[in-house]
Amino acid sequence: MFHRIYPSSLELSYLRQIQIKNNMQMLQTKRQLCLIAQLFEQENIPMICLKGPVILSKAYDANVGRIMRDLDLLVSPKHIEESANLLQSLGYVTTDDLTDFNYRQKNHHYIFTHQESNHIVELHWRLFPSIVEEPDFSLLWKSRDSIEIAEQKINCLNDELLFTYLIVHGSKHGWFRLKWLFDIHQFLQQPLNWKRVAYITDQWKIQHMMGQAMILIETLFEQDAPEPLKRYMNSKKARKMAQIALVMVGEKMNPEEANRQFSHYLFWKRYFFLIRPRSQRVSYILHHFIPTQQDRDILTIPNRLQFLYIPLRPVTFLMRRRVAKRGNQS
Repeated sequence: MFHRIYPSSLELSYLRQIQIKNNMQMLQTKRQLCLIAQLFEQENIPMICLKGPVILSKAYDANVGRIMRDLDLLVSPKHIEESANLLQSLGYVTTDDLTDFNYRQKNHHYIFTHQESNHIVELHWRLFPSIVEEPDFSLLWKSRDSIEIAEQKINCLNDELLFTYLIVHGSKHGWFRLKWLFDIHQFLQQPLNWKRVAYITDQWKIQHMMGQAMILIETLFEQDAPEPLKRYMNSKKARKMAQIALVMVGEKMNPEEANRQFSHYLFWKRYFFLIRPRSQRVSYILHHFIPTQQDRDILTIPNRLQFLYIPLRPVTFLMRRRVAKRGNQS
């Protein structure tokens, strides 16, 4: 005998409040995007919106409200300074050092927060953080698509590039947020050129990531992969990555909070090592010896002795672990 469970009036009221809050946040995010896009267009700076409203427009029904945490914007590396200045002119600020060349070599975006609304913008100069060989921005711009929000044109990746980019993004984060997999589930119901997606997958050398995503979709949503993408599911590496991702989803392992629990930290480091091609694994290990802004924040060293951050990295790592552990206990 199956029992129907109906939510109480109090529960329904709570859900409506969440829906209204999410819809308001979505509208405000779209407004911010339109203001930014208009300014960049006026200044002739090519800018591509990567996720957020673009995913909503391309993969969801018009009446669906999707939660948006921030805006991800991609510009050419040669326009990064101008783009940062434009965001600052709109009231956005960042704690990142915009003059630190080493930071740009090691990272792929700056994080800006609006002083009044607290909206977050991630300003990217690369699609990927040294996991996948970076496609040239001019090629992405040449093949771009666009959507329209309140009569404002918003440039974005074409459908096949966007889908493949979302695969890399989700895989990079271990798919710990289920909404990313649900986005893929939604895109799989759209009339994309799946042979073109397979071509991009091979070109970017992300067969293991595509296989992982298709295995997770089949496991969690009981949805078949498009025929051109099924071959990627046979990879031993893809299956191993999918198993690890299921643990991450089940235990809600956020990589941004991995420092709080050492076992989670080691789990993530193992995963990040696994998803990289063999040719990048040595550079990934060496990457950990390059000082970060976190090292500078936790231990101040005079400019003339900055080189000491390299041998002191184990020390700064332990100091960060101690601070994270205290934050977790408080």
